[in-house]
Amino acid sequence: MSNLQTCQKMAHSFHHLQIRSPMNQETKRFFFLVMWLSFSTRFYKLAEPPHVCWDETHFGKMGSYYINRTFLFDVHPPLGKMLIGFAGFMTGYDGT
Repeated sequence: MSNLQTCQKMAHSFHHLQIRSPMNQETKRFFFLVMWLSFSTRFYKLAEPPHVCWDETHFGKMGSYYINRTFLFDVHPPLGKMLIGFAGFMTGYDGT
C-alpha cells in the first residue's frame, strides 16, 4: 500500500469526527457578556464628579514641583508624578 492510499484510508476512518471551533456559541456569548459588563461598569457615571478631585490636584501639584525642579518628599513611588510632570513639560506648561 502506498503512502497516499494509507492517508486516504486514515482520512476516511476519521471523517465522522467534527473539528470544533475554539469559540463555540456559548463561549462567544460569555465573552460578549463579560465585555458588556466591563464597558458598562467602566463608563457608568464617568463624568461624575464634575470637578477636580483630590488625586488630580495632588499629582498636578507634584508634577509642577518636578517641572520647577523643587525638592519634594513623598512616600509614594515617583513614576506617576514624574510622567505627569513630563507631560506638562512637553505641552509647554511652566509649573506655575
